[in-house]
Amino acid sequence: MKKSKIMLACSFFCAAAIATSTYADDSLHSEKHPDQAYTNLKKTQADELGFIVSADFIYWTVRQDGQFYSVSGVGTNTNKGSVHELDWRWQPGFKVALGLNLPHDDWDLLAEYTWIYSKASGRTQQDAATSTLTSYWAVNGAVAFLQNARASWGNHFNNIDLELGKNTQLSPYFNLRLHAGLKGSWINQNYNVRYTTITGDLQHLKQDHDFWGVGPRAGIDTTWYFVKHFSFFGDLAVSLLWSQFNLDRKETVTTAGVSTVVFNTGVSPHTFEPVIELFAGFRWDTGLGDNDKYHCTIEAGWENQIWILQNQYIKRMP
Repeated sequence: MKKSKIMLACSFFCAAAIATSTYADDSLHSEKHPDQAYTNLKKTQADELGFIVSADFIYWTVRQDGQFYSVSGVGTNTNKGSVHELDWRWQPGFKVALGLNLPHDDWDLLAEYTWIYSKASGRTQQDAATSTLTSYWAVNGAVAFLQNARASWGNHFNNIDLELGKNTQLSPYFNLRLHAGLKGSWINQNYNVRYTTITGDLQHLKQDHDFWGVGPRAGIDTTWYFVKHFSFFGDLAVSLLWSQFNLDRKETVTTAGVSTVVFNTGVSPHTFEPVIELFAGFRWDTGLGDNDKYHCTIEAGWENQIWILQNQYIKRMP
């Protein structure tokens, strides 16, 4: 099993609305999910709960190391070939969050759910008489010359973050939020590779890769105001998940129209999964209603998530 990483990148346009604010003065303050951002006006705290509601549109490209499916340039006196990888795509998804501003020392509670479904594919071919194309995966325990190779991959990503946060205004233009809590994730991958050999045989490899993990998560959210209503934000969070992978590999060979399963195995290892999250961008916020009792935040940013050990496919040598 190869240990590698999966990266989720680029989240655009996040919008949050906060009702029944914890604060009831004339200063403007607002909240990005999940952190609060204050202007340079002095705030006073009111003894009441506040509710947080946010909805984000995300546009991510999910990429995983080691997703090769065929190799060309094999043989004697051949020209330099290529290692063929999936063609990664951008896909839309969403985040939704619910939370509370607590009437104690600027604390808050937040729960956020993230969903995205990503897919990728690839295809290559060569003439059967002069082929230097072979499989990256040793189907049926052998590497054969190919007429064509094609692969498809799907990834269902689900994640829940639970946070207890504390806001601190370190200067009139700089706000800091520390948070700690739990992360729970489940990620299901399906990887299919199909080969046609130069003799006309069909080879099919199917890899199922199901993951769940839960563990502690902590981070820091920062906000820099440069003019009223406008700010730059930068967030960092790290997690360490106790996880389990449920892995299956199945190989089928079809010769003269007769299909035979030649390999079928699986394993369910436990491990620790480190996760790093980075998010930065620009934000606009304003108060609404009497005494800014309601607040609205609109922001756009770039997000990277790195899942260090996600590539756990079963691999065997020819």
